[in-house]
Amino acid sequence: MNMIEKVARGIARADGSRITGPSRHKASDEFKWDLGHHYMEEYVEKHWREHSTAASLAIEAMTEPSEEMLDEGQGWHSSSDRIDAAKVYQAMIRAALEEK
Repeated sequence: MNMIEKVARGIARADGSRITGPSRHKASDEFKWDLGHHYMEEYVEKHWREHSTAASLAIEAMTEPSEEMLDEGQGWHSSSDRIDAAKVYQAMIRAALEEK
């Protein structure tokens, strides 16, 4: 499963919980709503492809690391590696976008 599909499935899961979750189905004592419930899995399997564009756009939005991300990564590299860390991060995001 490539990254776009993983993210699209996550978006479908969030969408499915909004559409089919407890607020839409009054849970009884016998039916405890859960993101792992078979209804949710069926919903995600049926609808994840509808969220592929949103997934691509979400991943693309992550192309530029935030200052906080670069600062956090700074602890792993010397200060001269900061620009290289950003380039590696950007290359990884581009690779995820090209996995289609």
